[in-house]
Parts: sequence; structure tokens; C-alpha cells
Amino acid sequence: MNRFFFFSVLFIVSPTLFGQENEAHFFREDQLFFGIGYTIAQQNEPAFSQDGFSYQLQLGFLRDIPLDQKGHWAVAPGIGLQHQKLSSNLNLQSESSGLLSKLLADKSQRLQYSSVIFPFELRWRNATPTQFSFWRIHLGTKLAYPIFASPSTLISADLLRPWAPSYYVALGYNTWNLFFEYQAQSLFRASSYSIDVPKTHLINIGLRFYFL
Repeated sequence: MNRFFFFSVLFIVSPTLFGQENEAHFFREDQLFFGIGYTIAQQNEPAFSQDGFSYQLQLGFLRDIPLDQKGHWAVAPGIGLQHQKLSSNLNLQSESSGLLSKLLADKSQRLQYSSVIFPFELRWRNATPTQFSFWRIHLGTKLAYPIFASPSTLISADLLRPWAPSYYVALGYNTWNLFFEYQAQSLFRASSYSIDVPKTHLINIGLRFYFL
């Protein structure tokens, strides 16, 4: 899939979004977001270790749909882009038979890839049509489809699990929000495992910024 297409979608659609829209006493909030998080990898292999800084970046928009006239409850489907970097001693290579791996004793390897993401949130906030700073709690789920893996990782994006679901919570006040996310399924396709590839689940902890 073409990365340029998805960047174009973001730039074309974003100007049509409005933060607080008065529509029959309903108003909208938090439709653009940017997130940065520190990544922790969970594995069933004791010899696995992280080395260096692993992170996740997110950028996108969500269509806020109020559920009541006070605007305290809402849902929000959306679309965005995500970049993930995992630095560890897991060495991966694509072979004709699938994905081969080994754990290195003293060398760090970087796995970097980008995905299109489709989040969906259930939202609570104590906002009003004239109050621009407020408390919020967002519970969300997200599907991610990998579209590009960095050539330095030595694997292709089609060896990563497509439509991998994650669950997250974002809570905070005004622009600053704490963010916790758990990827529910293993990072790699089950059919791509060599016998020694450990299952990998990612946890991301960081900040998410919402804009009108």
C-alpha cells in the first residue's frame, strides 16, 4: 500500500474537521491527536532483552460523535499513521521458508515499521461548548495494518501480523494525557514463525495530545 496515499488522506480530510461544532446543542471535541510512547516488549523467551530506546509515534484524526446534548459522552472512529521502533537482541531475517530468528548475546537489532491505524474510542469528558480545558477519559481499541518495514530490519511488512488489535486508555486534563496501550496479539504472523521465534506483545506507555 502506498504511504503517500495515506498521508494525502490526512492532509485533505483534516481541514474539514472542526473542534467544537454547535449542531442542535451538540458539540465536538478532540478530533486530532498525536502520541508518543515508550515501548516495552513482552516475550516468552527468557534470553530476550531490550537494548536502546524503543518507541511508538502516532498521528491521525477521530470523528467525535456526541451521545448526549451535554457532550459528556461520545464515541469516535478514526484513522491515522503509526511508526514503531523496537530495539532488542532479536535478530530477524526473511527467508524463502518464512521468518528466521535468533537471539544475540551482545548486539542490538532495530525493528522499524509503519502502519495505518483505525482507532475507535468511547469518551467521557466534563467539557461544555465554551470550556476549552477539561478532564477526559478515553477507552479505545485499535486495528493496525503494517504497510512499510525499514530495509535495515531485513524483513518485509507482510511478515508482520495484519489487523493486529490493541486496547488503550488515555486520561488527563487539557492537552496533556497519559496513555497506556497493550497489543493483544503477537507482532508476527503465526505462519511466519520459525521454530525459535518467540511470541512478542508490545506495551506502549506515554503521552497523547488531543487538539480541536
